[in-house]
Amino acid sequence: MAVGHSILVIFYHMVKTGEPYHEKLHAILNDHPQPFWPNRSELEKRLLADACELCGSTDRVEVHHIRALKDLEQKGRREKPLWAKVMSARKRKTLVVCWSCHRNIHAGRSVTMLQT
Repeated sequence: MAVGHSILVIFYHMVKTGEPYHEKLHAILNDHPQPFWPNRSELEKRLLADACELCGSTDRVEVHHIRALKDLEQKGRREKPLWAKVMSARKRKTLVVCWSCHRNIHAGRSVTMLQT
């Protein structure tokens, strides 16, 4: 509590009650409260899950991002890879993946899906 604010609290207490102000000597203060964000975005929640959305691994979780979903939906192309199907089905431009799956996506290799 700032010094100026403390003086105002003491003065207000004395005026309001007519008795002297005594601070609580045994008050418990929490200088490091837990952060609270009630309105997390879907991406934040997916990142906080700290698990790959493809294989379920928790090893070095990253986010794979594409510029536009329409890039995945182009007709006349070969069959989409598994990760592209997942992104299309969810209608999301991001996919939370582990380091290994992310490297496989960029290298064009197949990625194994977590069995649920």
